[in-house]
Amino acid sequence: MTAFSVEKRAIPGRGAEGSLGNPAIHSRDAEHLTKQVFQEMEDKKKREMAKEQARQIQVKTKEMEKVMQEDSQRKVATQIVAILQAKGGRVTLNELMQDSASKKSLKPLLKEHGVKLSKSWLEKFPDCFRVVPEGPEVVILSI
Repeated sequence: MTAFSVEKRAIPGRGAEGSLGNPAIHSRDAEHLTKQVFQEMEDKKKREMAKEQARQIQVKTKEMEKVMQEDSQRKVATQIVAILQAKGGRVTLNELMQDSASKKSLKPLLKEHGVKLSKSWLEKFPDCFRVVPEGPEVVILSI
């Protein structure tokens, strides 16, 4: 043998020169490989479907959490509407945070629902009240 020659080895079931000796063995190998490929494809589809289902569940969960958070924040907004009605339909943000009666009813709700009262938060509820800036003050008006 030279350094560049390739040694021919016999492959079991395929003849002495590595050819396709027995066609029955070859067809079984092909069937096995075909089944294996199809199984791998099915497994891949199942994994992709499972990932898609997990993603959809995650999206639905986030949507539900958002809706629940909005509902809990709406409770704070309805309490502000009640305070507005009691105060004559007009109150500034500073008055709302400093008035003792308002503080007593709002503080527990703010803490419970994780709300930080600000102009941007108040503007999320245009159906409950109007927010109007007047100079340095933020005025909340009932609708």
